[in-house]
Amino acid sequence: MKECQDRLAAITAELEAAGADNDAARVGSLEREREKILEYVRSCTGRNGRLRRAPDHQERIRKSVSNAISRAITAIGDQHEVLGRHLRNSVRTGYEVTYDPEAPVDWAL
Repeated sequence: MKECQDRLAAITAELEAAGADNDAARVGSLEREREKILEYVRSCTGRNGRLRRAPDHQERIRKSVSNAISRAITAIGDQHEVLGRHLRNSVRTGYEVTYDPEAPVDWAL
């Protein structure tokens, strides 16, 4: 971001000089560059003006796994309501995936 701030300050000075010289082409070019830098800065910052952290690889994987498990439980619940409810209440996702039933289960296969 420091590079962006430095370049924006330089563009401001160059715009003043180009305006004083009546160099419309240079003014237009500098304004386009300034707008591109500002768009980039806006894309890198949140509402509070702080830099956004790019999600790391492990976090993206964790979210993908959690979403896949959630979709699977929903699909199971559509076919078997009792089993779907049991899984929703027993499976926890986060940094670890755990199966912790509320009551012991006697599985009859």
